[in-house]
Amino acid sequence: MAKEFRVSHGAIRLDGLGQHGTLDYFHSALEQSWVAGTRVTRYARTWRLSKQTEFGDGILAGHLGYVNEGEISTINWDEDKKDFIRGEVTSGIIVPFLINSNLRIITFQLFSNKVRQRTVTSNLQALLNVHKTHIWKISPFLLKREFSQWLTSVDSVSNFNARLEYPNPDWTGRENLENLIDGLEAETLSIQAIASEDGSIDTDSSWVEQAMDHVSQGYGRITMTGQDTRTKLKSQFVKSKAGESIPLITPITKDSSALEASFEDLHDAQNDLTTTYYDQLSTETDEGTNEGLEDETD
Repeated sequence: MAKEFRVSHGAIRLDGLGQHGTLDYFHSALEQSWVAGTRVTRYARTWRLSKQTEFGDGILAGHLGYVNEGEISTINWDEDKKDFIRGEVTSGIIVPFLINSNLRIITFQLFSNKVRQRTVTSNLQALLNVHKTHIWKISPFLLKREFSQWLTSVDSVSNFNARLEYPNPDWTGRENLENLIDGLEAETLSIQAIASEDGSIDTDSSWVEQAMDHVSQGYGRITMTGQDTRTKLKSQFVKSKAGESIPLITPITKDSSALEASFEDLHDAQNDLTTTYYDQLSTETDEGTNEGLEDETD
């Protein structure tokens, strides 16, 4: 019986003076920053970084993950091996990933309702930056899609989240938002709407239309979550300064006995990315975007 894993990708780069370095410099910086056993605690979880595995010229592979403390544990951290040890029943998460220094791309596995794009990119970025040897920025790749295209792929819209910034110069055509944010004397406005049980957000409402127009002019970010008509899984739409897009997720079919995507699987998915999707990609780099919104990324 077959099992389907899901894989995604992101852009990894050096910030500061390092962004002007050569490929050799990038690879050297990555090896220096990747310290096996490094840990960081974020949102009440302690993430660890495994040892490096050389997978090819300029390509490094490894794991990041966490162990759920206080539970019967069959995922453990081996301090001698500097890697995770997995049992038959999981009590944590192990995320295999692969970084291609030549392309400056990271490819990694996703886990529904637990590990999403921004979960991996934000935590790996934090782990690589712990020792402050270099400054790393990792941004998820998004696949460009118009809102109308996304709507036709979902049965319903369950969540609407918007973070809206005060505009310059005016609010023309967006009076609902103007009255609310001015009435609150606020600089930014966050809106979260959750559909009623078995219901759907009205995407034709004036509130949604005005919020979409506001972000189109460069003032904020919107995410919507729906149920994919085909797979019945969560599907997300993102609208930001970078445009309209959906998270880039690649399915991988494996034997039912497989516990995770292999490094070979990740490498194949990365090759597919560069040949199939590269001209359709954008990255989410808004500094104001926080991990709280990642709960809708799936």
